Amino acid sequence: MTRLFFICSLAVALQSVYCQQPTQLTESRRAAIRDSVIQMKNQFWDGVRAKHFEATIDLLDNSPEFLWVSPPDTTVFSHDALVAGIKASFQHYRSIDVTIDYIRVEPLTNEYAIFTERSHETDIDTSGKVSKSIGVYTGVAVHRPTGWKLLSGQTYEVPLKNK
Repeated sequence: MTRLFFICSLAVALQSVYCQQPTQLTESRRAAIRDSVIQMKNQFWDGVRAKHFEATIDLLDNSPEFLWVSPPDTTVFSHDALVAGIKASFQHYRSIDVTIDYIRVEPLTNEYAIFTERSHETDIDTSGKVSKSIGVYTGVAVHRPTGWKLLSGQTYEVPLKNK
């Protein structure tokens, strides 16, 4: 049911984008948007690696439209709930290493872009336990006066066996 809610919400958000006055983006503008969204995503992961809480949450859009779905229970998180989860996870881990090996950004308009990325993650918790996973992230980025922000999306993590 939660997944259906997320899909319907994403469809409504994308429909509202497409129902706006059509915007023809030049290839140079599309490239600039792609570069800006990738830069924002890199800043987000740099903040995670450094466990720099404020730098990470500053890249989440703090609006009523924000939502994020994360496994294992496919709970839909509001901005404040996700911020609390990030803060708690930073306290639980000694180190978080993330390597992005694939990212694709598709600009929709000057204000919206969709993204897909895959990462390899190695986390060490405070007891020294090492966890490895492949993370898959999809979502919508929105351009605000302060720059590009994560508006909505979902996470899926595939645990890897430690060797």
